[in-house]
Amino acid sequence: MTIPDHNFKLIIQEHHMRITIFFLIYFTIAMGSNPLNCSEAIARALKNNPQHQRIKFDKDIAGYQKWQSFSNRLPSLNAGYTKIRNNTEIVFPIDSTTTATIQPLIMGQESIDITWPLFTGGTLQSAQKIASKSIEISGLMVTESREYTKLETIRAYYNLIKMDGILSISEAARDLVEENAKMVNRMFDLGLLQKKDVLRAQVSLTEISQQIQQAKQGVKMSQISLNMIMGEPLGAGFDLDDRIPEIHLEQTIDELMDHALQNRSALQSARIGTDVANLGVKATRGSLYPSVAGIFHWQRDSEASLLAGENDSWRAMVNVSFDLPLGMSNQANHQIAKAQYRQSQYSLIEAENKIRMEAEANYLQYQLMKSSLTLAAQQVSAATENYEAVVSGFELGDSNQIELIDARNILYNARVNLVNTQIDHAISYYQLMVSGGYSIQF
Repeated sequence: MTIPDHNFKLIIQEHHMRITIFFLIYFTIAMGSNPLNCSEAIARALKNNPQHQRIKFDKDIAGYQKWQSFSNRLPSLNAGYTKIRNNTEIVFPIDSTTTATIQPLIMGQESIDITWPLFTGGTLQSAQKIASKSIEISGLMVTESREYTKLETIRAYYNLIKMDGILSISEAARDLVEENAKMVNRMFDLGLLQKKDVLRAQVSLTEISQQIQQAKQGVKMSQISLNMIMGEPLGAGFDLDDRIPEIHLEQTIDELMDHALQNRSALQSARIGTDVANLGVKATRGSLYPSVAGIFHWQRDSEASLLAGENDSWRAMVNVSFDLPLGMSNQANHQIAKAQYRQSQYSLIEAENKIRMEAEANYLQYQLMKSSLTLAAQQVSAATENYEAVVSGFELGDSNQIELIDARNILYNARVNLVNTQIDHAISYYQLMVSGGYSIQF
C-alpha cells in the first residue's frame, strides 16, 4: 500500500511535534526538579545585589587614592615649548657697520621644570598612611556587607518559605471548612441543625477564603523582596527548597562576645578609624611647619634672522623654595583634627557597646525562639487532638457549631504559629552568628 505524499508529510510533522513536546516536558521537569536553595540564593545576591556591589567599589576607590597619595611624594615634571614667527624683522642700526636685531623673524623657547618636595612636615607621609588605612577599612566594610547581604538573603528566603507554608496551611484549613460545611448541610437536611448553623459555616468558609487571599499576597510580596536582594527581575519565579537545616548552637554567650570583640568588621573599622584620625592630627601638625621644595629649571632659547642667521642658548638653575604658613587656617585645621581624634575614640567605645548589646540581645532572642519552638510543636499537637475530639463530638451531637469553628481556628493558628516560630528560630540563629563575628556557611 502506497501512502500519499501529503499524508506522509502529515505523519512526519506529527512525529516531529511529538518529539518536540516530549523534550519540552522533559526539560520542564528537569528544570523543576532543581529548586532554588538558600546557598544558591546567597550566591546570586553576592554577585548581583546593587548595595553590596557599590560597597565593593569603595575598596577600588581607596586603592586609587593610595596611588594618588604616593604620587604626591614623587617629583613633578613640567615641560614647555614655544615657537613664534613674526611677519617682519625689526633691525636697529647702531652705526654704519653694526646693527642690532630687535625683533627676529623666528623665536623659540624650550623649558623643563622638575619640582621635588623635600620637606612637608610629614604631611605627605601621613596622607599616604591614611590612604593605606582606608584600604583596610574598605576591605572590612566589604566583609561586613558580605555577611549582612547573606543575612538579608536568608531572611527574605525563609520569609518566602514562611508565607508559602501559611498559604498551604490556609488551603488545608479551607478543605476542612468545606468538609465541615457539607456535614452541616447534611445535618440541617436531616433536621438536626438550625439554619443559623448553616450560615455560620458559610461565614467560616468566607473567612478562610480571605485568609488564603492574604497569604497569596504575602507570598507575592516575599518573592519580590527576595528578587530585589538577589538582583533578579521582580517578576522572576522559582521553586524553593523548603528544607530548614537543623540548628544547634555550640557557643556560650561569653565565647560569642569574645569572638565578636575580636572579629567584627565594624569594630575593627572603628579601631582603625582612630588610627586614621591620629594620622590626621600628625598631617595637620606638619602643615604648621614651613615646607621646602627643590626646583630644577632648564631653558633653551633660539632665534633666527635674515642678517644674523640662527643662534641659540641654554641655561640651567637649581632653586630651593620655602612656603611659610602665616595664616590661621592651618592652625584651625590642626585643632579640628585633634577634635576628630577625640571623637573617634568615643566612637570606638560606642561601637564596642553596640556590638556587646547586639550580641547579648540576639543571644536572648535565640534562646526565646528555641524554647518557643518546643512550645509551638506542643501547641499543634494539642490543637490537633482537640479538633479531632470536637469533630467527633459534633458528629455525635455533643459539640455545637461554635465549638467546631473555635477548634478549627485554634488548630489553624497553632499551625501558623509553628511555621512562624520555625522560621524565626532559624533566622535568630544566623543573626546571632553574624553579630558574633562568624561567617555564615551552608
